[in-house]
Amino acid sequence: YTVAASTRKRIISGSTAIEGQLSYVAFNSRGKQIDYVMPSTTLSPNGDFPLKSDEWQTIPFNVDVTKRDDVTPAIIGDGRAMTP
Repeated sequence: YTVAASTRKRIISGSTAIEGQLSYVAFNSRGKQIDYVMPSTTLSPNGDFPLKSDEWQTIPFNVDVTKRDDVTPAIIGDGRAMTP
């Protein structure tokens, strides 16, 4: 087969920090669903990512949250209606 032409953005691990907006979408089995948006953050790696382990896999990051401007809050928590 022939692969179609395409482009993609790749982020490579290392000591480089990434700047941008960070969103956390809640998917709780119980309780309130609160989604968080941090409009201006710097995300950088912090530690190891073990691919083989008997423990839960975690990827450690440092997140530095800053204010984008004088009008935009640093962190926005937005609740969602719960479904029965």
